[in-house]
Amino acid sequence: MDSRTKWKLKISISLKNISFSLFTSKKYNNMILNRTPLTLAQVKAYAPSEEDNKVLTDYLKAFTHLSKEKAEAMLTDIQALNNPKIKEELAIKVVDLLPQDSEDVNKIFIENSLSEEETQALLAVVKKN
Repeated sequence: MDSRTKWKLKISISLKNISFSLFTSKKYNNMILNRTPLTLAQVKAYAPSEEDNKVLTDYLKAFTHLSKEKAEAMLTDIQALNNPKIKEELAIKVVDLLPQDSEDVNKIFIENSLSEEETQALLAVVKKN
């Protein structure tokens, strides 16, 4: 890579997901190198706490309920369920939203519904953490 290449870190937030992207910016070319979904707690750890990011800082302060370590532990526990219906992006939404009952879980898993047993296993993980 050219030594004149500038590396940029971009955190994008939308209603569907939060992603963390590392990309290069050349004079006429932007290239995304990596895109990884993150929990709000992870975004809070990566986000600079500068005054110009006040909107992002306020958003994270209002909606982040877990520490980065607890969020990562819960994500690991959810992935340990080995349920193919629970994709990484949906597991992250579970960690961010912390559903309290099966109705909340069903709102997250709109495209592929979980059985009652799968929902209860997921809620048990959420309540444990």
